[in-house]
Amino acid sequence: MPSGEKLVLKKHKKLGKIYQDKSMLVFKSATERLVVGRIEDDQFIPLDEKAVELCEEYGHEVDKSLLDEAEADVQEEVEEKEIDAEESVEPLPEPVVEPPSKAKKEKKEKPEETPKKKAVVPPKVLDFSSVLMRHSEELIELNSSLTKKEEESTQNKERVAELEKELETMKKDHEETKKKLKGVLLAMQNSL
Repeated sequence: MPSGEKLVLKKHKKLGKIYQDKSMLVFKSATERLVVGRIEDDQFIPLDEKAVELCEEYGHEVDKSLLDEAEADVQEEVEEKEIDAEESVEPLPEPVVEPPSKAKKEKKEKPEETPKKKAVVPPKVLDFSSVLMRHSEELIELNSSLTKKEEESTQNKERVAELEKELETMKKDHEETKKKLKGVLLAMQNSL
């Protein structure tokens, strides 16, 4: 957000969320001005890649706890797939912020450790890949559901065609029965 410009927040009438009308970004609260998602077509969308990009564009701060949760979820998925048997993907270390004086003392006291081999994936890539995986699963489910509906529709059409044939046969039988009854009535009238 350009310096000097005041941040104006509103409460969404349908969703009850605090948001900025200009960017449609949703904030944690009026006092905690951390972005937790966005609004699109009157629906709340939790923090995603697009929301992070909008934060960068408008100069807002993202709720880091949500990014940590997303990273942890993706990290679990990556570990389950066992990318490489020898290299295990470890969760990204959380940044530790300490006063400068303490940090300098600890660095002097601790000997340097040899770095372990880790597969580190940037947070944006993790978030984007989890979104893609989720959307891919949803598309597969949707495709499966559509296939089932098409099969049901085809079965229903076949059943309707069978019933129409039965109806035509019954109409013909009905007409034949009417003719026979007329013949019987005429014969009875003549005999009287």
